Amino acid sequence: MLTKILEIIVFIILLVIVNRLSRGKEQNSIKYDERQKEIIAKGHRWGFYTAIIGNIVGFVVLDMVEYLPMGADFIMCCVIFAALAVDVLYSIGKGAYYGIRNNWKVNSFLMLLLGAFMEAGSVSILIKDGLDNGRLNWEYIGFPGGIFIILAGIVSVITGLKSSKEDAE
Repeated sequence: MLTKILEIIVFIILLVIVNRLSRGKEQNSIKYDERQKEIIAKGHRWGFYTAIIGNIVGFVVLDMVEYLPMGADFIMCCVIFAALAVDVLYSIGKGAYYGIRNNWKVNSFLMLLLGAFMEAGSVSILIKDGLDNGRLNWEYIGFPGGIFIILAGIVSVITGLKSSKEDAE
């Protein structure tokens, strides 16, 4: 339990650091142009559809299968992370996630670091405590959360390098 509390505290601290470092230099708010706003809206729409379909599939699977190696709370949180991934990865991939003049390099590094931290925390809990009744439950939410954040960092690096290469040409 103490490990989980420490993980949450460090997670919140890293979120504050990401928030502070990702702001534009001239103003405290992120500015988006019209094209970026349209891309973000489309990402929200696809993420919403993913959440609806994922919840329907999750409820059907939970209703039909008596024993799963994961609890309902873990499955539903995985659906949430899948919907977030669709939304965020779409926006990052289309070049609209960071707004105008924000530092993608710092954000990408912090996402990769945060995702690795979440994965390490979940692995340490798994090694220390094992599975509760042979099932993944709420304590292991760092697995899908870490995967989501690492994927966002990887897509951010790829998109940023691609954008930098295009700007150089």
